Amino acid sequence: MVAAAGGKIERAAGAAPGGQRRTLACYPPLGDGIAYNWQSLDMAAIETLALEKTYSVGFWRKRPVQALKPLTLSVPGGEVFGYLGPNGAGKTTTLKLLMGLVFPSGGRAKILGRDYRGPRVKSQIGFLPEQPYFYDYLTG
Repeated sequence: MVAAAGGKIERAAGAAPGGQRRTLACYPPLGDGIAYNWQSLDMAAIETLALEKTYSVGFWRKRPVQALKPLTLSVPGGEVFGYLGPNGAGKTTTLKLLMGLVFPSGGRAKILGRDYRGPRVKSQIGFLPEQPYFYDYLTG
């Protein structure tokens, strides 16, 4: 069994690794009226196409700094994925782009087969930043 945001994904008996079709069930449903049983995991959990981010730095003479070079990536549904790289490679920038915390300079992204900016997608994912901050006046 593989844990998933918003529920659980169970691998069906007789599932075969190596790119063959697998039957999975996703609980609870995504809540958008479409019956997602993930009968086929041809749909990628995360998919980016030439996703990139460029910042303008400097005060008087702004110059572009590329934080994320064009990234094309596909993570199959139901798979465990590690995103590794050296400092400054764009790992955090990629996650912030997928969460909608910063906006891309170019490219496209999909999560669970839908545009990453949609509210239905946001209800199915979570993100814990590397340096979270909390307001001083909140208690509990």
